[in-house]
Amino acid sequence: MRWWSVANFVSNAGTWMQLTVQNLLVLQITGSAAATGLSMSVQAAPALLMSVLGGAAVDRWPRKLTAAVSQALLAVIAFTTATLVALDRLDMTSLMVLAAVTGMIATVDNPACALLGNDLVPAEDVPSAIGVGALVFNAGRLAGAALAGVTVGFLGTAAAYFANGFSFLFVTAVIPFLRPAAGAVRHVVEKGGKGELPRNAMTVREGIAFFARRPRLLALAGVTGISAVFGRNYGLTLAVLVTGPLAGG
Repeated sequence: MRWWSVANFVSNAGTWMQLTVQNLLVLQITGSAAATGLSMSVQAAPALLMSVLGGAAVDRWPRKLTAAVSQALLAVIAFTTATLVALDRLDMTSLMVLAAVTGMIATVDNPACALLGNDLVPAEDVPSAIGVGALVFNAGRLAGAALAGVTVGFLGTAAAYFANGFSFLFVTAVIPFLRPAAGAVRHVVEKGGKGELPRNAMTVREGIAFFARRPRLLALAGVTGISAVFGRNYGLTLAVLVTGPLAGG
């Protein structure tokens, strides 16, 4: 679990470096705050539209393999973007396509990586593992945004994308060596009549019905949605505030 926490921190820091730099790039290319918001929306849209399908896929595939493959694919996208930036070949169309593909892969990567940490600890320690995961996420978010400014200032925009690519490769390299602690709940995939299914797996329809029948989950989703819409748009706002004068002059 320690190595997984370290890997998660490195990956989260790299991801937030890329998100911060992406805002800067769009604003530099277009000079439009609306275009900056659109690029973030394009990357976030797959999670809104496909997250249930991504979670169902994670239930049916080996979790470690799924997380490793998704992290490797995200590394390829980061390196591709970095190369285009370094060669001054990145335009808005390319950036939007890469952002959309990143969002689609993340619909599988996010639940796979989130649940993989829970698989490494005994059932009674899962709440603690979730707490550690939240701490690592927020620490990576703060570190990544700060490192983005330092990296762009000293090494340039492409360097931030290259750093994010290497952060994904680091996670990919760590995953095969992760070993569950004694008493950890195993994610077992069994052969079934409809392919490979984990024990107690739900279909997408069953999962939605399960969620809809529980008012507490619906309330939690509502609070999270309000927070996401009105309380976490600081990345875009910060980019506009910091680079607006530069773009205008």
